[in-house]
Amino acid sequence: MIGDVWHNYISLTEVRKNNIYLKEEVRKLKHEILKFAEKQKAFERFSKMLEYKSGLDREMVLASVIGSDAIGWSKMITIDKGSKDGLKKNMAVVTYEGLVGHIIQTVPGYSKVLLITDVRSAVDALDQNNRTRGVVVGKGSDFCEMKHISQDADIQVGYPVISSGLGGVFPKGLLIGKVSKVGESKKGLFKNVVIVPAANISLLEEVFVLK
Repeated sequence: MIGDVWHNYISLTEVRKNNIYLKEEVRKLKHEILKFAEKQKAFERFSKMLEYKSGLDREMVLASVIGSDAIGWSKMITIDKGSKDGLKKNMAVVTYEGLVGHIIQTVPGYSKVLLITDVRSAVDALDQNNRTRGVVVGKGSDFCEMKHISQDADIQVGYPVISSGLGGVFPKGLLIGKVSKVGESKKGLFKNVVIVPAANISLLEEVFVLK
């Protein structure tokens, strides 16, 4: 009787030890799976970035996003490259998806980037289909607006919008986004054209700075 109780106690203790061991192994495996998934996502992003770089004939600097300032109408990010890497004020910043913004401040170790969604941002732009010209400004949200589009301009939902190359900051041909809405402005002189940025501005992790 006492031997049976002791045997059951020993068996239960072993089962508990095994359960603890198995739980720890499951925890380790879950951690490894998360690490692998993160590495896979990073690999996919870098592959797309490298493919984009090979298709654009100009020098670029790859940088990681290390900070974000998206309070109210202010839309900026901080990147881990600066003047020691050859970066300067007004250099354009992109991803493989499209235009992100431009550098407004640089120090040796990092730079501040004003995003195209910031209300202080303005990019001289073209509707890629019919070459209608306007200025894409930020709205302080996830959208931009293409201003100075006359009422008789043929610009429609779905049209891609690119940088015109005028102004000396943004090279010509960078994809800004697509037209998502066309309507009349309050004053009736121009069309109200809303642009959805091509780049996922809220989920930036790596960017290219065009030198």
